[in-house]
Amino acid sequence: MADISTLYNQTFNELDSSLLLGLGNGLTQTGSTYVASPNGIGLATYDNWNGTLNSGPAPGDIVAYNTINPGGNAPGLGVIQYTFTQGDGSVNPATGGIGAEVVAWNSTGVLLEQLAGYAPGQTALSPDGQFLIFEAPSVNLATFDANGNPMAEQATTAELTFGTTGAFPSFAVPEPSTIMIMPLMVVLLAISRIRSVRSFLTRF
Repeated sequence: MADISTLYNQTFNELDSSLLLGLGNGLTQTGSTYVASPNGIGLATYDNWNGTLNSGPAPGDIVAYNTINPGGNAPGLGVIQYTFTQGDGSVNPATGGIGAEVVAWNSTGVLLEQLAGYAPGQTALSPDGQFLIFEAPSVNLATFDANGNPMAEQATTAELTFGTTGAFPSFAVPEPSTIMIMPLMVVLLAISRIRSVRSFLTRF
């Protein structure tokens, strides 16, 4: 397994994270190569928002994923845990995280498969067939813009093709102080996207 250490303690927003995908539902597999493509409702987490970037996310919309190092043998197994933050600021799950295993990668992102019932320290992994993509901030997975039109800058085929060879992407490692205030930053980002708040802020 590649060194996945830079994947821990990261935040991925609604444009550089994907919806939950499945084989035949936004994702195809040939051997150890996976290719993602927009399904009927798009590819990015943002594509499934009830709100839009113009008016801000709906309370239940996912606005960010945060990755966690479960500790123990997890790095060697290529395992992370993650939580997701919604438009109303709530973090789910409230404690712990959802387990996921790195199954493939490319130079800009990773493809993970969720693990059923994962607990830190577990060695027998149970993939559940649901996949998730996390990409570097330079990649925009969104299929549609805020007006429902095709996004001008969409991810390339190379950015949507994942395998098990080549260097693992190097995600920037946040400073410790940044890690501590990351949840607050995510909430403030969501609030700032609400049109009425933006209008108020422009007065200053």
